[in-house]
Amino acid sequence: MRQKVNECERDNGGCAHTCQDSLFGYSCHCHEGFTLDSDNHNCSDIDECATDQHGCKHICINTEGSYSCGCSDGYTLNEDGRTCSITCGGRLTEVSGSFHTPDWPLSYPTEDFVCEWVIDIENTTDSVIEISFNMPYGINGRDPCPTDYVEVLDGVEDLSPSLGKHCFWRKPDPILTSSSRAKVVFQGSDLPHPASRVGVSIIYHMRQKVNECERGNGGCAHTCQDSLFGYSCHCRERFTLDSDSHNCSDIDECATDQHGCKHICINTEGSYSCGCSD
Repeated sequence: MRQKVNECERDNGGCAHTCQDSLFGYSCHCHEGFTLDSDNHNCSDIDECATDQHGCKHICINTEGSYSCGCSDGYTLNEDGRTCSITCGGRLTEVSGSFHTPDWPLSYPTEDFVCEWVIDIENTTDSVIEISFNMPYGINGRDPCPTDYVEVLDGVEDLSPSLGKHCFWRKPDPILTSSSRAKVVFQGSDLPHPASRVGVSIIYHMRQKVNECERGNGGCAHTCQDSLFGYSCHCRERFTLDSDSHNCSDIDECATDQHGCKHICINTEGSYSCGCSD
């Protein structure tokens, strides 16, 4: 007869994690997420991210004895801890900045989604927003744009006037809003099409609205009319705008058939009069 020795009672049997006594000796075991080394005592972390079993949709982050999932920029982790959903858009209040479609400059996902960026800058009195596009490739090669487009609204409401819907088969000119508030909407889809789906980077900055008519009447001979994108000159009645778009020339009503004079038509500056023969 011999006394049974429990090797686990002395220094845990030399096991790094768990020592299990048995009738014929003992054995070492590792916690979940670890594997037993070849010395049958120590334990090494299992890198779940190096296998195909982790189930992470985007990013796998290995940790000691476990792992976690993460998402690429523009996505948030769902409650299942593995899959990701697109999150884009937001409120922008700085006087300048930039934003981009998901995954730019890589291809954005083939999914139905909408991104909305609201640009709302204080000091709105005499300020406008200039929006320009950095577009290395494009979104949708078709025109008009049924899907996959960027639309700029002149205001932050859903029913604000549209300043353009762009598929980016060509680079649009910079867009000016009428105030320091705007909304930019990107509509993605799960429909296949031949474009690259790279998307677009959008740059904006606030600029002071200049009324060119306040300085020297804008160089207009008669009337200067300020507008969102500049100004224009207009002539008083019975004058016509010259080719320089600033000066005005008298319309010679007598040279037309519209004067109605029975005998003699006498042209005057900005008008005309009728006379009679002797």
